[in-house]
Amino acid sequence: MSSDDTQVADLISELAHELRTPIAAISGFAELLRIRDDDRLRHEAADQILAGTSRLSRFVNELVATFEADHELAARFIEGRARTVQRGSP
Repeated sequence: MSSDDTQVADLISELAHELRTPIAAISGFAELLRIRDDDRLRHEAADQILAGTSRLSRFVNELVATFEADHELAARFIEGRARTVQRGSP
């Protein structure tokens, strides 16, 4: 694996982590909202969902700004992602 491939793989891994973490929290707290009647717990869960969506929004904005500022990085990411998909990984 070349240095560029390693950097792209590392970037994809970091992106996945930064996206999956708040998504998992949002999903868990949404599930609590569905099954609990405790108003205090429901309020806390709603707060956590809002915090998770804010985190995702900030991350996506930072990612877009990074790719807009560094077109080479964006191109390498896209190329690396295309190779990953061709190999059959999600």
